[in-house]
Amino acid sequence: MQLVSHIYHPKISILFCAILVIIAPLIPESQLHAQEIPAILSFDRSDYQGGNKNWGFAEDDAGNLYVANTEGIMIYNGMNWQMVHLPNHRVPRSIFRGFDDRIYAGGFETIGYIDRSDPSQPVFVEIGQKILQGTEEEIWHITGDQDQILFQSFSIMLFYDGDDLDLYTPHDNIMFGQWIDSQLWVPQINNGFYRFEEHTEHTVQPRNLPEDAVITGFEKFNDQQLVIATRNEGLFFLNDSLAIPLTNDLNDRLKADQINELIRLKNGDYAIGTIQNGVFITNDFKNVKHHLNKKNGLANNTVLSLYETRTGALCIGLNIGINILKVQEPDLYYYDIEGKLGTVFTAAYYQNRFYVGTNQGVFVSNDQKEFELVPGSQGQAWDLILAGGDLLCGHNSGTLQLVDDRFLLVSSITGGLYMQLINDHQLLQSTYNGLVLLEKQDGLWQNPTRISGTDKLVDRFIYKSGKVVGLHPYFGLVFYHLDLDSHQMVYRKTFQNLEAHMGNNTLGLLSFQDSMLVQIDSAFYEIGQHGSIENISSSFQALIDQRMGDKTRYHILKPINNNSEQSRLIAYFPSKNIVIKSIEEGYVKQQLPTTSPSDNQSVIALDYALVNGRLIDQTEQNPEFNPNDNSLVFQLGNANGFLKKENNVQYRLTPYDQNWNPIPPDGTLDFKQLNHGIYHLDIRSNEKNTHHLYTFTIPPHWYESWPGVLTLLGFCGLLVWLVNERNKKRLKSEKQKLLKEKERALEAERIKAKTEKLEHELAYKTKMLANTAITMVQKNKMLNELKAVIKKESSRSDSVQNVKGKAIKLIDRNLRSDESWEIFDRNFAEVHEDFLDRFKETYPNITPGDLRLAAYIRMNMSSKEIAPVLQISVRSVENKRYRLRKKMNLSSDINLSEHLMRF
Repeated sequence: MQLVSHIYHPKISILFCAILVIIAPLIPESQLHAQEIPAILSFDRSDYQGGNKNWGFAEDDAGNLYVANTEGIMIYNGMNWQMVHLPNHRVPRSIFRGFDDRIYAGGFETIGYIDRSDPSQPVFVEIGQKILQGTEEEIWHITGDQDQILFQSFSIMLFYDGDDLDLYTPHDNIMFGQWIDSQLWVPQINNGFYRFEEHTEHTVQPRNLPEDAVITGFEKFNDQQLVIATRNEGLFFLNDSLAIPLTNDLNDRLKADQINELIRLKNGDYAIGTIQNGVFITNDFKNVKHHLNKKNGLANNTVLSLYETRTGALCIGLNIGINILKVQEPDLYYYDIEGKLGTVFTAAYYQNRFYVGTNQGVFVSNDQKEFELVPGSQGQAWDLILAGGDLLCGHNSGTLQLVDDRFLLVSSITGGLYMQLINDHQLLQSTYNGLVLLEKQDGLWQNPTRISGTDKLVDRFIYKSGKVVGLHPYFGLVFYHLDLDSHQMVYRKTFQNLEAHMGNNTLGLLSFQDSMLVQIDSAFYEIGQHGSIENISSSFQALIDQRMGDKTRYHILKPINNNSEQSRLIAYFPSKNIVIKSIEEGYVKQQLPTTSPSDNQSVIALDYALVNGRLIDQTEQNPEFNPNDNSLVFQLGNANGFLKKENNVQYRLTPYDQNWNPIPPDGTLDFKQLNHGIYHLDIRSNEKNTHHLYTFTIPPHWYESWPGVLTLLGFCGLLVWLVNERNKKRLKSEKQKLLKEKERALEAERIKAKTEKLEHELAYKTKMLANTAITMVQKNKMLNELKAVIKKESSRSDSVQNVKGKAIKLIDRNLRSDESWEIFDRNFAEVHEDFLDRFKETYPNITPGDLRLAAYIRMNMSSKEIAPVLQISVRSVENKRYRLRKKMNLSSDINLSEHLMRF
């Protein structure tokens, strides 16, 4: 019985997936080589918002990680970073968890511990200020045992029992000590050790240790030996008082790389941090299990500190950043930092060697634990398969077969996407242009024959008894009924509307017993004989459910968690129970679980919670807050699983939100202005396991309860009635008052309008009377002068003709007199207010004659009426009007008279 699974997503044109086999032939497999390392998680300054250098690590009971960084003490709860500064922003050089479970730190002239009683605002509490003040000592190392803590600089030692500090000054400068079998060993900088028994100093001078050797670390190796790490002289075994140098390749490398740190791991391995070349992990100081440096994923080659967490993760403090190594997990990664391999699409084991197919060709892991390009495989490799003892490669250029450690082209039909073995001498292959049948003859898979009618491209397919179900990048599913003997397609069916039913779900193909199944989400459908999609029977569904519930087969039908990496399955090796997944830079060998994941796998927990900025006591079950306590902040932590930068966990606060939402990367959930009610904060993982985190109640205000609402409604009703009655009375009074005021105002308006009309008429009549009077005065004056002239001339001997001439001249002089114009101008201005002033200001080039003409025109006098006044002809008046129009820049379509009357 065989089960083959294919995974397909409709939004991706080509998606590669694993072939999962429950019962498969034994495939020759070997261990992946040491170039494969545990997963590395990297943090840089942009992640933790601190300095570059990281001098040490410690953990508290909750699993929070403390880091001595150049900017201060950083606290990481697996999701969120906090920074605690030392006094005067001094640099913490060391950190340690003491016997009293406090996290101690030291720096320049300062030692103390982190007080996290309020986890939202941790603080640094100093101790021993009097002892260190003014000493210029810097605490570079902290260690301890069951009842005391040792703070070290390079010249002094401070012993702390939780109450008192005792200062001890060694004879020589010292390096970093630690307890071995209840005895404190402290290296001297100038060779040897101080061994303390009850604060009594004993000098241990190892023989054969170079005098200038600087001891940077030491650990117990076995019951009788210590392993000593030196800066430039490598490793030594200390047997009694004899230092025995290690003589092997590893030690030669360590001498050149300069050892800076040495720690023993919980599994018995040793981690060695160097200045020049990253971290070495070994179990016997001969063979290297893992070597991590910048070439294969480490952020920096200079290691300042090493620390193993309680979960077995190796924390690496670097000169630039932090790396965390998943040494406790079986998964191994190949980080192709330099791009040697390219993107990995397929993998296979063949004759105890490991092959990977990439976009650059097929590579094999050689005896020197490095990958080499297999000759003849250059270009895009799509698929690797073991067929009848041969290794075949589906390639962009065709189909290749490995012969004598090089690939030969056995089929020139391009684009070998996927292959499935039909029998010992036949296999079916999908290509760019349809399905191809290959047969084995004379040891080679050759004679490729196209299956006519199968022109639809399929990325992956299942073949059973002449039936093929394939995954098409656009149609979703394609069904073929084939006649392999005649190389013909008998029947074809596509499911073009399948994607509309799927949405964003993943489409899977399963070969189960004699059936071909389609899986959409958690639902299974059977492919019928003619390509129909049918609901499976209840008994068949029960069989599938039984297999899915089989703990030993859990990984076969359950999805594999890929979300922590941008990865895809490319191969499955059942005898090793591993899958190979391609990641962005290389691949990962992932060990599948042999049992079903338990419900308590989730490590997301509530770190602390704030209500209106106040810390909540988490020991109180289902607390009830005040009605105004309706703004809450929940800080989540992932302390046991802090190795994952990205989490796949969702949260929901009901009844605030019925939808599941992704937890933010920093784990901070902020809710504002919550209504009253009972709230439940839950989380769930990808396996849909829901875990309850917190329950709290916000009670209603008194006016939000039923009695309060009724009382409030009654009070409001009474208040409304009283206000309404009062308003009625006030409105009635105001209405009467307004009516009276309106009547008075109307009467006043009438009187005012009548008065203004009378005043206007009086002013007009007065002006007209003045004009008439002035005209009469002028005329009388002229007539009197004429009378006088005539009398005077009549008494002379002059002729009548002379008298007439003088009379005409007198009349002409009076007609042309400017005085009459000035009188007219003054009266005109009074009648027409400031017309003349505004006109002269608007048109400064206007002459007095033009101004006089404009005044006559404004009085609505015609040209015939103006001509005798100005003593010129009508035509001359028209010419003057034309010149006035030009000076005013008026177009011909504007009426001059109307314009001046409106001016």
